[in-house]
Amino acid sequence: MVCVLDCQVFFVLSPFFNIDSYSVSHATIHSVLAQIAGATFSIGVLVQLFYSADKSEKSIHFAFFILVVGFSASFGLVKNYQGIAQRLLYLTSFIWLIKFYKP
Repeated sequence: MVCVLDCQVFFVLSPFFNIDSYSVSHATIHSVLAQIAGATFSIGVLVQLFYSADKSEKSIHFAFFILVVGFSASFGLVKNYQGIAQRLLYLTSFIWLIKFYKP
């Protein structure tokens, strides 16, 4: 949670227009924290997958895991549509968190 908060509030990616206050070090920190948040989220989905007793619930967790990994991989594949891939990743993640996450 700390990584997600830090990524969204304190460190941002480069803007699509020229400004003087852009910090490369902040962009690097943002990237690292976003990767940590994504990796821990993926691990959380896998943990729920392995500890689910119901077969249908396991398949749902596996489907969400594939979606999360697929949308994450699409960041490098579709450079012109990274914003759309990011929103789809957020939507998928929030649906899983709201519907299936069990602490």
